[in-house]
Amino acid sequence: MKDSLFFLNLEVVLKRLITIILTLALSAQLHASHIVGGDMYYDCLGGNTYQITIKLYRDCLSDGAAYDPLLPVTVFNGDNFQIEHFTIPFPGSTTLDVLLDNPCITLPSDICVEEAIYQKTVTLPASASGYILSYQRCCRGPAVTNLLDPGEQGLTLQIDIPPPALATCNSSARFLNYPPLVLCAGQELLFDHSAVDPDGDDLVYELCAPFSGGTSLFPAPDPASPPPYAPVVWAGGITADDPFGAGDLSIDPVTGMMTAFPGAPGLYAVGVCVKEYRGGVLISTSRRDFLFKVLNCEIELEAEVIPQLELTTFVSYCEGLEVEFENNSYGGDFYKWDFGVPGTDTDVSDEFEPTYTFPGPGTYDVMLVVNPGWPCTDTSIETFIVQNAIRSEERRVGKECRSR
Repeated sequence: MKDSLFFLNLEVVLKRLITIILTLALSAQLHASHIVGGDMYYDCLGGNTYQITIKLYRDCLSDGAAYDPLLPVTVFNGDNFQIEHFTIPFPGSTTLDVLLDNPCITLPSDICVEEAIYQKTVTLPASASGYILSYQRCCRGPAVTNLLDPGEQGLTLQIDIPPPALATCNSSARFLNYPPLVLCAGQELLFDHSAVDPDGDDLVYELCAPFSGGTSLFPAPDPASPPPYAPVVWAGGITADDPFGAGDLSIDPVTGMMTAFPGAPGLYAVGVCVKEYRGGVLISTSRRDFLFKVLNCEIELEAEVIPQLELTTFVSYCEGLEVEFENNSYGGDFYKWDFGVPGTDTDVSDEFEPTYTFPGPGTYDVMLVVNPGWPCTDTSIETFIVQNAIRSEERRVGKECRSR
Protein backbone atom coordinates (compact mmCIF):
# COMPACT_ATOMS: atom_id res chain seq x y z
CA MET A 1 0.00 0.00 0.00
CA LYS A 2 2.79 2.39 0.94
CA ASP A 3 4.62 1.56 -2.30
CA SER A 4 1.45 2.26 -4.32
CA LEU A 5 0.99 5.63 -2.63
CA PHE A 6 4.66 6.45 -3.17
CA PHE A 7 4.48 5.77 -6.92
CA LEU A 8 1.14 7.56 -7.17
CA ASN A 9 2.60 10.66 -5.50
CA LEU A 10 5.73 10.38 -7.66
CA GLU A 11 3.57 10.29 -10.79
CA VAL A 12 1.68 13.41 -9.67
CA VAL A 13 4.93 15.23 -8.93
CA LEU A 14 6.40 14.25 -12.31
CA LYS A 15 3.29 15.42 -14.16
CA ARG A 16 3.40 18.76 -12.35
CA LEU A 17 7.12 19.08 -13.06
CA ILE A 18 6.57 18.38 -16.76
CA THR A 19 3.76 20.94 -16.85
CA ILE A 20 5.99 23.56 -15.21
CA ILE A 21 8.84 22.85 -17.63
CA LEU A 22 6.55 23.11 -20.67
CA THR A 23 5.02 26.33 -19.34
CA LEU A 24 8.44 27.86 -18.76
CA ALA A 25 9.59 26.77 -22.20
CA LEU A 26 6.57 28.39 -23.87
CA SER A 27 7.01 31.46 -21.71
CA ALA A 28 10.68 31.71 -22.69
CA GLN A 29 9.77 31.49 -26.36
CA LEU A 30 7.16 34.23 -26.08
CA HIS A 31 9.35 36.26 -23.77
CA ALA A 32 12.20 36.50 -26.28
CA SER A 33 12.78 39.92 -27.78
CA HIS A 34 10.67 40.46 -30.88
CA ILE A 35 8.23 43.31 -30.34
CA VAL A 36 9.10 46.59 -32.03
CA GLY A 37 5.74 48.32 -31.65
CA GLY A 38 2.29 48.81 -33.08
CA ASP A 39 -0.90 50.84 -33.19
CA MET A 40 -4.64 50.31 -33.65
CA TYR A 41 -7.42 52.24 -35.41
CA TYR A 42 -10.97 51.70 -36.67
CA ASP A 43 -13.45 52.80 -39.35
CA CYS A 44 -17.17 53.00 -38.68
CA LEU A 45 -19.14 51.26 -41.44
CA GLY A 46 -22.55 52.19 -40.04
CA GLY A 47 -24.41 51.38 -36.83
CA ASN A 48 -22.23 49.26 -34.55
CA THR A 49 -20.22 47.74 -37.43
CA TYR A 50 -16.52 48.62 -37.57
CA GLN A 51 -13.46 47.64 -39.54
CA ILE A 52 -10.67 47.13 -36.99
CA THR A 53 -7.03 47.52 -38.06
CA ILE A 54 -4.02 46.55 -35.94
CA LYS A 55 -0.50 47.14 -37.20
CA LEU A 56 2.22 45.13 -35.48
CA TYR A 57 5.98 45.36 -35.97
CA ARG A 58 8.55 42.75 -34.97
CA ASP A 59 12.26 42.16 -35.28
CA CYS A 60 12.52 39.63 -38.12
CA LEU A 61 16.01 38.59 -37.01
CA SER A 62 14.78 37.77 -33.51
CA ASP A 63 14.37 34.25 -32.17
CA GLY A 64 11.23 35.39 -30.36
CA ALA A 65 7.70 34.17 -30.95
CA ALA A 66 6.16 34.56 -34.39
CA TYR A 67 3.11 36.68 -35.12
CA ASP A 68 -0.17 35.52 -33.61
CA PRO A 69 -1.84 33.05 -35.99
CA LEU A 70 -5.10 34.30 -34.47
CA LEU A 71 -4.69 37.73 -32.90
CA PRO A 72 -7.12 38.13 -29.96
CA VAL A 73 -8.99 41.40 -29.41
CA THR A 74 -10.99 41.99 -26.25
CA VAL A 75 -13.83 44.53 -26.23
CA PHE A 76 -14.90 46.35 -23.07
CA ASN A 77 -17.69 48.84 -22.61
CA GLY A 78 -17.08 52.32 -21.26
CA ASP A 79 -17.41 50.95 -17.71
CA ASN A 80 -14.49 48.53 -18.33
CA PHE A 81 -16.61 45.37 -18.43
CA GLN A 82 -15.85 42.81 -21.14
CA ILE A 83 -18.71 42.54 -23.64
CA GLU A 84 -17.09 40.92 -26.69
CA HIS A 85 -14.05 38.97 -27.87
CA PHE A 86 -12.88 38.10 -31.39
CA THR A 87 -9.76 36.98 -33.24
CA ILE A 88 -8.14 38.12 -36.49
CA PRO A 89 -6.26 35.61 -38.67
CA PHE A 90 -2.61 36.35 -39.47
CA PRO A 91 -2.54 38.17 -42.84
CA GLY A 92 1.14 37.62 -43.60
CA SER A 93 3.90 40.17 -43.16
CA THR A 94 6.20 42.37 -45.22
CA THR A 95 9.75 43.52 -44.52
CA LEU A 96 10.13 47.29 -44.16
CA ASP A 97 12.83 49.22 -45.95
CA VAL A 98 15.47 50.67 -43.64
CA LEU A 99 15.69 54.28 -44.75
CA LEU A 100 17.89 57.11 -43.53
CA ASP A 101 17.72 60.75 -44.55
CA ASN A 102 21.49 60.67 -45.04
CA PRO A 103 22.71 58.41 -47.88
CA CYS A 104 26.27 58.85 -46.64
CA ILE A 105 25.70 56.54 -43.66
CA THR A 106 26.58 52.86 -43.86
CA LEU A 107 23.91 50.76 -42.14
CA PRO A 108 24.75 47.62 -40.17
CA SER A 109 23.46 44.37 -41.60
CA ASP A 110 21.58 43.22 -38.48
CA ILE A 111 18.56 45.54 -38.79
CA CYS A 112 15.32 43.99 -40.03
CA VAL A 113 11.74 44.91 -39.12
CA GLU A 114 8.59 43.38 -40.55
CA GLU A 115 5.02 44.66 -40.49
CA ALA A 116 1.75 42.72 -40.26
CA ILE A 117 -1.58 44.48 -40.78
CA TYR A 118 -4.44 42.60 -39.12
CA GLN A 119 -7.94 43.66 -40.24
CA LYS A 120 -11.43 42.45 -39.51
CA THR A 121 -14.98 43.76 -39.82
CA VAL A 122 -17.04 43.18 -36.67
CA THR A 123 -20.46 44.12 -35.38
CA LEU A 124 -20.30 45.00 -31.70
CA PRO A 125 -23.14 44.68 -29.19
CA ALA A 126 -24.92 47.93 -28.42
CA SER A 127 -23.21 50.01 -25.73
CA ALA A 128 -24.40 53.40 -24.57
CA SER A 129 -21.02 53.95 -22.87
CA GLY A 130 -18.87 53.27 -25.97
CA TYR A 131 -16.15 50.65 -26.37
CA ILE A 132 -12.49 50.01 -25.52
CA LEU A 133 -10.63 47.52 -27.74
CA SER A 134 -7.44 45.93 -26.36
CA TYR A 135 -4.63 43.61 -27.44
CA GLN A 136 -1.77 42.57 -25.13
CA ARG A 137 1.49 40.73 -25.64
CA CYS A 138 4.92 40.17 -24.10
CA CYS A 139 7.71 41.31 -24.41
CA ARG A 140 10.04 44.12 -25.42
CA GLY A 141 13.22 42.25 -24.57
CA PRO A 142 16.05 43.00 -22.15
CA ALA A 143 17.96 45.41 -24.43
CA VAL A 144 15.55 48.38 -24.17
CA THR A 145 17.63 51.20 -22.73
CA ASN A 146 15.06 53.49 -21.13
CA LEU A 147 12.80 51.01 -19.29
CA LEU A 148 13.18 49.40 -15.89
CA ASP A 149 13.34 45.59 -16.29
CA PRO A 150 12.22 45.80 -19.94
CA GLY A 151 12.21 42.02 -20.39
CA GLU A 152 9.14 41.90 -18.15
CA GLN A 153 7.27 44.76 -19.81
CA GLY A 154 5.10 43.85 -22.77
CA LEU A 155 2.75 46.13 -24.66
CA THR A 156 -0.95 46.93 -24.67
CA LEU A 157 -2.51 48.35 -27.82
CA GLN A 158 -5.79 50.04 -27.00
CA ILE A 159 -8.26 52.27 -28.80
CA ASP A 160 -11.55 53.73 -27.59
CA ILE A 161 -14.77 54.22 -29.55
CA PRO A 162 -16.80 57.09 -28.07
CA PRO A 163 -20.40 56.61 -26.94
CA PRO A 164 -23.10 57.59 -29.46
CA ALA A 165 -24.10 60.59 -27.33
CA LEU A 166 -20.59 62.01 -27.81
CA ALA A 167 -19.96 61.07 -31.46
CA THR A 168 -22.13 58.94 -33.72
CA CYS A 169 -20.33 56.44 -35.98
CA ASN A 170 -16.88 57.88 -35.38
CA SER A 171 -13.79 56.71 -37.27
CA SER A 172 -10.50 57.16 -35.43
CA ALA A 173 -7.36 59.01 -36.51
CA ARG A 174 -4.52 56.95 -37.97
CA PHE A 175 -0.83 57.72 -38.43
CA LEU A 176 0.40 58.16 -41.97
CA ASN A 177 4.03 57.04 -41.67
CA TYR A 178 5.98 54.59 -39.54
CA PRO A 179 8.96 56.19 -37.76
CA PRO A 180 12.46 55.53 -39.13
CA LEU A 181 13.94 52.26 -37.91
CA VAL A 182 17.36 53.76 -37.21
CA LEU A 183 18.53 57.06 -35.73
CA CYS A 184 22.10 58.28 -35.47
CA ALA A 185 23.44 59.41 -32.10
CA GLY A 186 24.30 63.09 -32.19
CA GLN A 187 22.40 63.67 -35.45
CA GLU A 188 19.11 65.58 -35.73
CA LEU A 189 16.21 63.99 -37.59
CA LEU A 190 12.94 65.61 -38.67
CA PHE A 191 10.06 63.18 -39.20
CA ASP A 192 6.45 63.71 -40.25
CA HIS A 193 4.52 61.86 -37.54
CA SER A 194 1.16 63.33 -38.52
CA ALA A 195 -2.13 61.46 -38.70
CA VAL A 196 -5.28 61.81 -40.76
CA ASP A 197 -8.87 61.65 -39.52
CA PRO A 198 -11.63 60.43 -41.90
CA ASP A 199 -14.21 62.64 -40.16
CA GLY A 200 -12.10 65.80 -40.34
CA ASP A 201 -11.86 66.15 -36.56
CA ASP A 202 -9.22 68.38 -34.98
CA LEU A 203 -6.03 66.52 -34.04
CA VAL A 204 -3.54 67.35 -31.30
CA TYR A 205 -0.22 65.49 -30.91
CA GLU A 206 1.88 64.77 -27.84
CA LEU A 207 4.52 62.40 -26.53
CA CYS A 208 2.96 59.90 -24.13
CA ALA A 209 3.90 56.78 -22.19
CA PRO A 210 3.30 53.42 -23.90
CA PHE A 211 1.11 50.99 -21.99
CA SER A 212 2.65 47.91 -20.39
CA GLY A 213 1.18 44.51 -21.24
CA GLY A 214 2.06 40.84 -20.94
CA THR A 215 4.81 39.43 -18.73
CA SER A 216 6.97 36.31 -18.84
CA LEU A 217 4.46 34.51 -16.59
CA PHE A 218 1.48 35.70 -18.68
CA PRO A 219 3.02 36.38 -22.09
CA ALA A 220 -0.18 36.27 -24.15
CA PRO A 221 -3.19 37.52 -22.12
CA ASP A 222 -6.38 36.24 -23.74
CA PRO A 223 -8.71 37.84 -22.95
CA ALA A 224 -6.84 41.06 -22.29
CA SER A 225 -6.96 42.46 -18.79
CA PRO A 226 -9.56 45.20 -18.33
CA PRO A 227 -8.63 48.92 -18.47
CA PRO A 228 -7.36 51.27 -17.19
CA TYR A 229 -3.84 50.24 -18.23
CA ALA A 230 -0.61 51.04 -16.46
CA PRO A 231 2.09 52.94 -18.34
CA VAL A 232 5.53 51.41 -18.75
CA VAL A 233 7.95 51.85 -15.84
CA TRP A 234 10.75 54.13 -16.98
CA ALA A 235 14.37 53.79 -15.95
CA GLY A 236 15.71 56.44 -13.59
CA GLY A 237 15.55 59.98 -14.96
CA ILE A 238 13.44 59.01 -17.99
CA THR A 239 9.95 60.36 -18.74
CA ALA A 240 7.50 60.13 -21.62
CA ASP A 241 8.49 63.69 -22.63
CA ASP A 242 12.21 62.87 -22.39
CA PRO A 243 12.58 59.22 -23.46
CA PHE A 244 16.20 59.62 -24.63
CA GLY A 245 17.53 61.00 -21.36
CA ALA A 246 20.63 62.30 -23.13
CA GLY A 247 19.38 64.16 -26.18
CA ASP A 248 16.03 65.58 -27.17
CA LEU A 249 12.72 64.41 -28.64
CA SER A 250 9.73 66.65 -29.31
CA ILE A 251 6.60 66.74 -31.46
CA ASP A 252 4.70 69.76 -32.74
CA PRO A 253 1.19 69.57 -31.19
CA VAL A 254 -0.42 71.03 -34.33
CA THR A 255 1.49 69.54 -37.27
CA GLY A 256 2.77 66.27 -35.80
CA MET A 257 6.30 67.06 -37.02
CA MET A 258 8.76 65.20 -34.78
CA THR A 259 12.29 66.39 -34.02
CA ALA A 260 14.67 63.74 -32.69
CA PHE A 261 18.20 64.33 -31.45
CA PRO A 262 19.35 61.25 -29.51
CA GLY A 263 22.52 61.69 -27.51
CA ALA A 264 23.62 58.09 -26.99
CA PRO A 265 23.24 54.70 -28.71
CA GLY A 266 20.56 52.35 -27.42
CA LEU A 267 17.07 50.99 -27.92
CA TYR A 268 14.41 53.45 -26.74
CA ALA A 269 10.69 52.88 -26.14
CA VAL A 270 8.62 55.87 -27.27
CA GLY A 271 4.92 56.66 -27.27
CA VAL A 272 3.06 59.16 -29.45
CA CYS A 273 -0.59 60.06 -28.91
CA VAL A 274 -2.93 61.90 -31.25
CA LYS A 275 -6.04 63.26 -29.57
CA GLU A 276 -9.20 63.68 -31.60
CA TYR A 277 -11.45 66.66 -30.83
CA ARG A 278 -14.88 67.45 -32.23
CA GLY A 279 -16.41 70.80 -31.36
CA GLY A 280 -13.70 71.26 -28.74
CA VAL A 281 -14.58 67.97 -27.00
CA LEU A 282 -12.09 65.08 -26.75
CA ILE A 283 -13.74 62.01 -28.30
CA SER A 284 -10.86 59.56 -28.85
CA THR A 285 -7.10 59.05 -28.44
CA SER A 286 -4.88 56.95 -30.72
CA ARG A 287 -1.62 55.76 -29.17
CA ARG A 288 1.40 54.46 -31.07
CA ASP A 289 4.02 52.35 -29.29
CA PHE A 290 7.40 51.88 -30.99
CA LEU A 291 11.14 51.51 -30.46
CA PHE A 292 13.86 53.82 -31.76
CA LYS A 293 17.17 52.08 -32.45
CA VAL A 294 19.98 54.61 -32.03
CA LEU A 295 23.43 53.82 -33.40
CA ASN A 296 26.83 55.41 -33.59
CA CYS A 297 26.60 55.89 -37.35
CA GLU A 298 29.60 55.83 -39.63
CA ILE A 299 29.18 58.92 -41.81
CA GLU A 300 31.23 58.71 -44.99
CA LEU A 301 30.89 62.37 -46.04
CA GLU A 302 29.93 65.69 -44.49
CA ALA A 303 29.95 69.28 -45.75
CA GLU A 304 31.01 72.09 -43.44
CA VAL A 305 31.76 75.71 -44.31
CA ILE A 306 33.87 77.30 -41.57
CA PRO A 307 31.75 80.14 -40.07
CA GLN A 308 32.99 83.67 -40.70
CA LEU A 309 33.92 84.40 -37.09
CA GLU A 310 36.07 81.22 -37.00
CA LEU A 311 38.10 81.96 -40.13
CA THR A 312 41.85 82.19 -39.49
CA THR A 313 41.87 85.40 -41.59
CA PHE A 314 38.93 87.09 -39.82
CA VAL A 315 39.69 90.38 -38.05
CA SER A 316 36.40 92.27 -38.35
CA TYR A 317 33.51 92.72 -40.76
CA CYS A 318 35.26 95.86 -42.07
CA GLU A 319 38.16 94.21 -43.85
CA GLY A 320 36.70 94.63 -47.33
CA LEU A 321 34.62 92.64 -49.79
CA GLU A 322 37.08 89.79 -50.35
CA VAL A 323 36.72 86.63 -48.28
CA GLU A 324 39.10 83.66 -48.16
CA PHE A 325 36.78 80.71 -47.45
CA GLU A 326 37.84 77.69 -45.41
CA ASN A 327 36.43 74.19 -45.93
CA ASN A 328 36.16 71.68 -43.09
CA SER A 329 34.33 69.03 -45.15
CA TYR A 330 35.49 65.44 -45.41
CA GLY A 331 34.87 62.45 -47.64
CA GLY A 332 34.24 64.48 -50.81
CA ASP A 333 35.91 64.66 -54.22
CA PHE A 334 33.94 67.48 -55.81
CA TYR A 335 32.75 70.84 -54.49
CA LYS A 336 30.26 73.46 -55.61
CA TRP A 337 30.19 76.86 -53.93
CA ASP A 338 27.38 79.39 -54.38
CA PHE A 339 28.19 82.71 -52.71
CA GLY A 340 24.56 83.85 -52.44
CA VAL A 341 24.65 86.98 -54.61
CA PRO A 342 21.09 87.76 -55.74
CA GLY A 343 20.28 88.08 -59.42
CA THR A 344 23.27 86.17 -60.79
CA ASP A 345 24.33 82.58 -61.37
CA THR A 346 28.02 83.33 -61.93
CA ASP A 347 28.88 83.65 -58.21
CA VAL A 348 30.11 80.05 -58.03
CA SER A 349 33.33 78.06 -57.64
CA ASP A 350 34.42 74.43 -57.75
CA GLU A 351 37.61 74.96 -55.75
CA PHE A 352 38.15 73.32 -52.36
CA GLU A 353 38.79 76.66 -50.60
CA PRO A 354 38.04 79.57 -52.95
CA THR A 355 38.58 83.29 -52.47
CA TYR A 356 35.67 85.45 -53.61
CA THR A 357 35.12 89.20 -53.88
CA PHE A 358 31.51 90.20 -53.26
CA PRO A 359 29.97 92.92 -55.46
CA GLY A 360 29.08 95.14 -52.53
CA PRO A 361 28.48 95.33 -48.77
CA GLY A 362 25.73 93.14 -47.43
CA THR A 363 24.69 89.83 -45.91
CA TYR A 364 25.08 86.68 -48.01
CA ASP A 365 24.08 83.06 -47.48
CA VAL A 366 27.02 81.02 -48.77
CA MET A 367 26.30 77.40 -49.75
CA LEU A 368 28.73 74.54 -50.23
CA VAL A 369 27.62 71.26 -51.82
CA VAL A 370 30.02 68.33 -51.53
CA ASN A 371 29.83 65.72 -54.31
CA PRO A 372 26.90 67.46 -56.08
CA GLY A 373 24.73 65.09 -58.11
CA TRP A 374 26.10 61.96 -56.43
CA PRO A 375 23.98 59.57 -54.30
CA CYS A 376 26.09 60.49 -51.27
CA THR A 377 26.10 64.28 -51.07
CA ASP A 378 25.81 66.91 -48.36
CA THR A 379 25.17 70.65 -48.10
CA SER A 380 26.37 73.33 -45.69
CA ILE A 381 25.11 76.93 -45.55
CA GLU A 382 26.66 79.79 -43.56
CA THR A 383 25.81 83.50 -43.41
CA PHE A 384 28.59 86.01 -44.17
CA ILE A 385 28.57 89.79 -43.62
CA VAL A 386 30.94 91.96 -45.67
CA GLN A 387 31.62 95.71 -45.58
CA ASN A 388 33.92 98.03 -47.41
CA ALA A 389 37.35 98.27 -45.79
CA ILE A 390 37.88 101.16 -43.37
CA ARG A 391 40.88 103.31 -44.26
CA SER A 392 43.43 104.08 -41.58
CA GLU A 393 42.32 107.72 -41.20
CA GLU A 394 38.74 106.55 -40.67
CA ARG A 395 39.90 104.20 -37.94
CA ARG A 396 41.68 107.10 -36.20
CA VAL A 397 38.47 109.12 -35.98
CA GLY A 398 36.58 106.06 -34.71
CA LYS A 399 34.28 105.54 -37.67
CA GLU A 400 32.00 102.54 -37.05
CA CYS A 401 31.60 99.60 -39.37
CA ARG A 402 28.31 97.80 -39.14
CA SER A 403 26.01 95.68 -41.19
CA ARG A 404 23.58 97.65 -43.38
